[in-house]
Amino acid sequence: MVGLFGILPVLSLFGLVLAQKAKTTITKVTTLTIIASPPDGVAPLTVVFSGKATDVYGKSVAGATLYFFINNVSIPGSVITAQDGTYAFQYTFSQAGTYDCTIAASPNVFATAQVST
Repeated sequence: MVGLFGILPVLSLFGLVLAQKAKTTITKVTTLTIIASPPDGVAPLTVVFSGKATDVYGKSVAGATLYFFINNVSIPGSVITAQDGTYAFQYTFSQAGTYDCTIAASPNVFATAQVST
């Protein structure tokens, strides 16, 4: 049932009709985790990165858009969606070195893992 010109949902309780205002909730990622597995090895090395995106209350943030950086450089095509608040993807390091791998939701919300090849 719809009330108030079709805009607000209507709740009927014991014959009374009460209008209920629709709520829109925007959840912001406030904490990210990242795990690199394996964190070291011989190049070429394929590493699986996984972690979780949570809000200020510690609840998973489904659908969060995350970005992947290596040594503070954005990796093209590496936009990741945390489907249920968790994410997993892999990346292959072709050359020897030590890499700071960062997953970020915003400039102030990020997590970093180090990988050595």
